[in-house]
Amino acid sequence: MKRKTIAVCVTGYDEQNEIRMIHGALSKCKELGFNLLTFFNSMRKPELNLDFVIPEDIVNGEMQVIRLINYDMIDGILVFGDSMLSSSMLFNVAAEAKKRGIPMVDIDDPMFDVCEKITLSNEVAMEAVIRHLVEDHGLTKIDFINGFKNNPQSDERLAAYKKVLTEHGIPVEEERIHYGEFWRKSIECTKDIMMRKELPQAIACANDTMAIFCMETLKEAGYNIPEDIIVTGFDATVDSLLCKPTLTTARRAIFESGVAAMDKLDKMIRGEKVEYETFVDSILVKGESCGCVPIKPRKEETYEERYAVLNAFKQFNRYVLYMNSEFSNIKNSEELYEPMRDGAEIFGFEKVFVCINVDIEHKQDLIDIDEKDPWVIPDRMVSMLQIGHDVPIGQEFDTGELIPGGLDDEEEPVSYWFAPLYFKRNFLGYVAMMMPDEYYIEGDMFSTWLVSISNNAGSFYMNNELSDAIGELQKLYLRDPLTGLY
Repeated sequence: MKRKTIAVCVTGYDEQNEIRMIHGALSKCKELGFNLLTFFNSMRKPELNLDFVIPEDIVNGEMQVIRLINYDMIDGILVFGDSMLSSSMLFNVAAEAKKRGIPMVDIDDPMFDVCEKITLSNEVAMEAVIRHLVEDHGLTKIDFINGFKNNPQSDERLAAYKKVLTEHGIPVEEERIHYGEFWRKSIECTKDIMMRKELPQAIACANDTMAIFCMETLKEAGYNIPEDIIVTGFDATVDSLLCKPTLTTARRAIFESGVAAMDKLDKMIRGEKVEYETFVDSILVKGESCGCVPIKPRKEETYEERYAVLNAFKQFNRYVLYMNSEFSNIKNSEELYEPMRDGAEIFGFEKVFVCINVDIEHKQDLIDIDEKDPWVIPDRMVSMLQIGHDVPIGQEFDTGELIPGGLDDEEEPVSYWFAPLYFKRNFLGYVAMMMPDEYYIEGDMFSTWLVSISNNAGSFYMNNELSDAIGELQKLYLRDPLTGLY
């Protein structure tokens, strides 16, 4: 009996969000005996209202990985719709799934509304934090540092703040609402708050990052937390446990949403009726910053601990510099991908396949973008790296198999990640990685690795193309094109 296979579509590789969700889905897949194939791009979607636009060619190159999905082998689809770089690609996936009768579930996406959903309510989670301040601490003067203006997540969290205050007869004062844009602008907001005649009893922040910046700014000004003022966050990130004092915050049930999505998808695959929208409750996490948890003396980080973290980054940076500098000595494409072995070891991948467009690899020639659509997925690929498997370099296979021989050879359910390789307007191929059960990879490091591979590969094939073109021009210069005579 063929093992069920689930496809996941996601942009971003953040261990606080995407990785937690996928870990949740993977835990359920292991229980059910399903394969999990994650098609992702590491170029993160800019925050709404952030003045930054990703160039169209980069969006197209990143989204090529979604076009790799072989719907003939897929039994269900999970999407993290709010993360996707291209909404049109998301609608294409939904349309293809509907046409083929493949069940699809969207996780934590307030905008996309064409399939069953798993919803983590920002409003409910934020309400829990504000209720804690009002009902448990008896506070009435609470400032709120929100994210961006006119941002769906910001609007939900602000609505929760206003709702709880109104329910308890506390007036909503507009001067107590600030916009820290989910990042460092919260420092400016905190300074503005301190300049007022009277300090509020608490500052509630719409995410943990802003809360940490807020606390550091207050401490630098001589205030003690929570004795002088309470500060709360939102998201329950790892940093919320590491900062001093630890944050009172709300943990959005991200891991649980992955489990719930897979559970829902499993029922749909078996033909059961399910609710269109399923809500997953968030959890209030009490910390030291509100006084509910006594502040404990923190062990100072040792030199060895600091050095271990710093050394890991230095090691990776040296490796990337070495990989890029060695590029100038590459003589053939087999050598081109060899430096990836060190990267695979750093990240802990069990298997790695580098799958390159047959036309590009064998002709050593980039696609002529004036004559062809550069974003068409080729029918055939060639495997160019041997890590954790015995597929020889140079073996061709059908792109629809995703890896040479397909997934049917695996004895146990597998989890593969697929990331695109592209250069300018050329889709080179992709990397397929089998992940260990527990993987937490620094997203920026992973993105840097993939971009370096793409740029080196693209430059290599382009240089070969230019060399061939120069050779042809030299022939035309030396010989008569009709007779071949000098």
